[in-house]
Amino acid sequence: MSPVRLFFFLFILCGTTLFASERSASSDANLGKVIIVLDDIGYNLSEVDALSLPVEVAFSVLPQTPHGKLFAKLAHEQGRDVMLHLPMSSNRNANQGPGGLTVNMYKEDIERKVSDALVNIPYVIGVNNHMGSYLTAQSDTMSDLMHALKQRSLFFLDSRTSASSIAYETAKEVGIPTDKRHVFLDHQQSVEFYEKQLARLIRIAKKHGRAIGIAHPYPSSVAYLAEALKNIEDEGVMLYSVSDYFSSLPTNEKSLALDLEVATAPE
Repeated sequence: MSPVRLFFFLFILCGTTLFASERSASSDANLGKVIIVLDDIGYNLSEVDALSLPVEVAFSVLPQTPHGKLFAKLAHEQGRDVMLHLPMSSNRNANQGPGGLTVNMYKEDIERKVSDALVNIPYVIGVNNHMGSYLTAQSDTMSDLMHALKQRSLFFLDSRTSASSIAYETAKEVGIPTDKRHVFLDHQQSVEFYEKQLARLIRIAKKHGRAIGIAHPYPSSVAYLAEALKNIEDEGVMLYSVSDYFSSLPTNEKSLALDLEVATAPE
């Protein structure tokens, strides 16, 4: 069976799970909000398994990837939020992939990169950085980027790949909805680690009212989250979409980053 045929077979097979998911109808305003973004979508058809996650889990899709546009369309058809996972240069000079931003770009270059990425990946409502430990610390580039996002009514989520990042502060200055990632869920791939990180995310949400976690479409991560998120309200929190979160975010909301033990994540 070809990869494409296998993809659609799996999609149809799990269809009842995919479309049976509904956004939480909980009216309990006291429940902490847990927001989860799944990064690095677009390279592998095996990422189809991530479509079985609750629709509140956003897909952040890399531009110019073999299957990015397809996953964005499938996610949108589910009612799932789609974000752009915009590559940015890192301190390690790592290969950031196609469609990324570098420090030597002028404002017009950044505008064009953002526009091209949004044409390539449809249904985008917000952006977070892929890598970017170097670029997110550059004031001029971040200012140009945030203005480009403001023109398109997009929010920005700082993935926090560097403690030196000024992306959040710059987004606030420009006046677009923004926040920082609070917990990185799967930079170690084991059930024990996933449990520890998800528990930490829940604790922050219960203490502060919300917490944002980032994960990746590793098979073990997806399998764990698919099971762990089924009854997350039993933990005293609710799964919340990024669209609902950022659309209701007060302009004077403060970041929680200073409350975290670890403010950055590995690239």
